[in-house]
Amino acid sequence: PKPAQPIPKSMASPGLLAHVTVSKYQDALPLYRQEKILQRIGVDIPRSTLSNWMIKVGELTQPVINLLRDQLLSYDIILMDETTVQVLNEDGKKAQSKSYLWV
Repeated sequence: PKPAQPIPKSMASPGLLAHVTVSKYQDALPLYRQEKILQRIGVDIPRSTLSNWMIKVGELTQPVINLLRDQLLSYDIILMDETTVQVLNEDGKKAQSKSYLWV
């Protein structure tokens, strides 16, 4: 039998979802670039589909995020990384400005 899919009735395997998610959030590779990379190897997955997958991944991982938040907030001191990232087309800012990304 076929294993359960994270997103019912979707072609997205857990591995594909992990790859797209890591590429977007860890490697800062926008979905439009991922779409073009996939097209070059003959895989047609529209950016809108990739975007919907990211929304669903967020929903699926929210319980884990909540547990992590609760654990972090139980400590007296919390340390964090304040690395900035360039964000294009952010309202009221130039494309060269740096922003904080809260994940």
